[in-house]
Amino acid sequence: MTDGERAALADEIRRRYGSAHRFCKATGLPRGTVYQVLSGRYAGDMTRQANRIRSALQRRVASVPTVEGIMQILRKHACARCMVRNSSLCATCLPVFTAQAKEIIDLLPMQTEGGCHGDTD
Repeated sequence: MTDGERAALADEIRRRYGSAHRFCKATGLPRGTVYQVLSGRYAGDMTRQANRIRSALQRRVASVPTVEGIMQILRKHACARCMVRNSSLCATCLPVFTAQAKEIIDLLPMQTEGGCHGDTD
């Protein structure tokens, strides 16, 4: 693997994930291996590991859920079972759905707009 190929791989990781650390968290690849491959110091089969990294980069990245998206899902399912359908009272449940959606987002160990929860990189 050439220096240019390693640099291109590192650039693609940074472009998509912001850092190698976030890439590793999102894909489950070992951080040590990824950093060693990107620096050219991996002692094992460099080509095999580079192919694993490329394969992980090609996988579709799951979209990050939003409070609004989760709230709409909660509302859709709750309103489908509600006895007070099509009444003006439905708006009173919106704060509950929003609060629930925010709690769900806080529980997710996924990348959000501000980075990964607990990420210091």
